[in-house]
Amino acid sequence: MTSQNKQILNDLLTGYRVTQLDAIYRYGCSRLSGRIYDLRNEGFDVQDKWKEVKTKFGTKRVKEYFIKN
Repeated sequence: MTSQNKQILNDLLTGYRVTQLDAIYRYGCSRLSGRIYDLRNEGFDVQDKWKEVKTKFGTKRVKEYFIKN
């Protein structure tokens, strides 16, 4: 398991919800969907949902990943 995968998994297991922007800042990960794919292939039940985020340019939809506890 890569270092990024471990960091992301640790946060998900503690209830933290991760978006792509979080992944860039927290883990230096520019391709969160790839890391989530890896975690799912290792058997972790990573869920996702669309989340609307307000920005200074309007509203944007982003994927938010989490593991239900």
